[in-house]
Amino acid sequence: IYDVEPRAIEIGERTDEVIFNAHVIEAHSGRIEGMLGYAPPITPESRAKLTGTIFIDETNILGSGRALHFEWRSAESKRIEFRYLEPWILGRPIDLSLRYERQAGFKSYGISLISRLNFRYLIKGGFSYEMAELNGMRNRAVKFEAGFRRDVRDYALNPTSGDVESANLGVTAGDYRLGRFTLGAQIYLSTRRNQVLALGAHLGKLFGRDIPPFELFSLGGANTLRGYPEGWFQGGSMAYANLEYRFLTGLGSHLFLFVDLGTTNPPQLQISYGVGARLEARSGRLNLCYGLARGDSILNGKIHVSLGTAF
Repeated sequence: IYDVEPRAIEIGERTDEVIFNAHVIEAHSGRIEGMLGYAPPITPESRAKLTGTIFIDETNILGSGRALHFEWRSAESKRIEFRYLEPWILGRPIDLSLRYERQAGFKSYGISLISRLNFRYLIKGGFSYEMAELNGMRNRAVKFEAGFRRDVRDYALNPTSGDVESANLGVTAGDYRLGRFTLGAQIYLSTRRNQVLALGAHLGKLFGRDIPPFELFSLGGANTLRGYPEGWFQGGSMAYANLEYRFLTGLGSHLFLFVDLGTTNPPQLQISYGVGARLEARSGRLNLCYGLARGDSILNGKIHVSLGTAF
């Protein structure tokens, strides 16, 4: 649902009954989105860097509730991911998810079960079979994962209140062994009319020896440390926080100021800041962000652009 416009409330046939009339605008279930990152040359000898990502999502195939997701990333990893979701297994509120992922030197096939306790709480668990090229040798492993998510935002596209919390645990066993744990929280506070303060904090830790490079956490780019190139920082641990002050301009749109803090190698803390805009309509959306890393001049920032269309 994209929007609900209340029309009238009528008295029902019983004393404890009312009839609510509204005009419901249904959101498009399909979306194609492209993301582009531009980083100017750091030195006179270096070159500008251009990175890109493409997402294709269909969340309600032919009205059945089935979903498809495709993702492609440029940069060094050349990552490709494909996911398919089959809802209501055996007539229960349990979804079956199939996943295929490939990037440089790594392939993964996964299956998981997702249980939605209600519209706000989600529990998932599953396993995947992984093949990786490490030090010239082919390695195989099985990963077991479990996670929880709670979402009590008032409006997911452009929240003014509420919060989102998540926790995930993964264990990999086979030719290489490791554990992964992540926590995340995002809080939205209405400060003044059409103004919102958004605060986020995310933590992650890997446990194990000789951790493969494709398992490392990464920071930098449009979704984490804006103002740094995509995946600029990598490490076995991760701490990231963001602050945005938003000026709402429409149902799904806002302008914002931001500050990002993060590290994959404590105690070295990175910081970035900047401005941006998110413009949303039923037919698509545009995200534009200009970020400055520590030490950047005002004209030497990074531009992150995301353009999507719905179908």
